[in-house]
Amino acid sequence: MRWNRVWLAGAFIAVGWASPALSQDSFLTGENLLAECTRGNENFCFGYIVGVADGISTTDRLKVPPVRRGAGNTLVRPDVRFTFCITEGTTMPQLREVVVVFLEDKSAHMRRTASSLVRAAFLETYPCK
Repeated sequence: MRWNRVWLAGAFIAVGWASPALSQDSFLTGENLLAECTRGNENFCFGYIVGVADGISTTDRLKVPPVRRGAGNTLVRPDVRFTFCITEGTTMPQLREVVVVFLEDKSAHMRRTASSLVRAAFLETYPCK
């Protein structure tokens, strides 16, 4: 039991060292994300971009309140209108490329949070129809 805690603590420390250098009270900026994505840190880049996409799509689902329908007065969630709609079959390298190109094109906004810029890149590239 004690060794499991030691191993777990070591894993958290290692993850902390492997993360990009940011102060604890700051958010990742567009500058930080572009640097990570263009210097070969693909695992971090993919993880961040997919995490933002998943987080936004989950939030979109939660914004729609459930309603009661049918004879049994069943609680159901109506169709969700997503903020952006990533096309089926899109790969992680394609998502990375969309974000990197967007960040390079919008260099004036690079001090904004990376998550807001990822969202803006997806809104521009993958609008829902």
